[in-house]
Amino acid sequence: MADYYERVDDHWRSSGYRKAISTLRRQTVKVRTAEEAVKLPQIGWRIAHKIEEIASTDRLRRLEYAQEEPTDEALQLFLHIYGVGSKLAQQWVARGYRTLDDVAKGARLTASQRVGLEHYHDLRERIPRREVEAIGEAVRRTARGIDPGVEFITGGSYRRGADSSGDVDLIVTKKGTCKAVELRPFLDELVDRLEDEGIVVARLSTPHHVRKTTDGKDVSGGLSIWHGCCVLPRGEAASGAPTWRRLDMLLVPETQMGAALLYFTGDDLFNRI
Repeated sequence: MADYYERVDDHWRSSGYRKAISTLRRQTVKVRTAEEAVKLPQIGWRIAHKIEEIASTDRLRRLEYAQEEPTDEALQLFLHIYGVGSKLAQQWVARGYRTLDDVAKGARLTASQRVGLEHYHDLRERIPRREVEAIGEAVRRTARGIDPGVEFITGGSYRRGADSSGDVDLIVTKKGTCKAVELRPFLDELVDRLEDEGIVVARLSTPHHVRKTTDGKDVSGGLSIWHGCCVLPRGEAASGAPTWRRLDMLLVPETQMGAALLYFTGDDLFNRI
């Protein structure tokens, strides 16, 4: 339900469900009734009754109804295109678009969105842990030839121990740095070289500041993030066309590493609460 309300741009309800999920994950005993659920923090009667329905029937009728809505399938499809948010996805649905072909033929796309559309299925595919490691090591090899003092930490779901990831998140830092801008010349040179080597295959955005918050506090410290697409180095990929993967590189000065590691390890639910 949290994902559904996110898709229809009802962030208040989505946030309510995510907070309830966080509360339930902290329980050591299974919550089975609405009366038990409503006593917990962040859970009101409406969500409590849904918890009871799930516990007793292993299903939620409201969710099933939502998933059967003709427009919801299209929304889910469009929201997985890189660079497409809920408002744009809803606009496309309102225009009658229902498939990726509809979008390709009728929508006006940015360069990044077109990459996301053309490589939709590659970018939706989970990345095995070994491949995340191989991509990370390829980037490190190239980086050492530019500045051996720069360090890389693989973050996201990989750092949480997951078997696969949605993208490759690399935290880039160097001792003695106080601002992300100090790492920009290094990043520019790194991306140029990775393109020459055929590892970076698309730039989706230039480095831009991120302002991430948790508990209402800014933990970004003016960090800068680069988004792009990459493939395994030549000779390491399986035969056939290489699979495109999403690559994010986050520039983090040494002074901000503590907060950045916490936030960019995640998970997303933890960061929302």
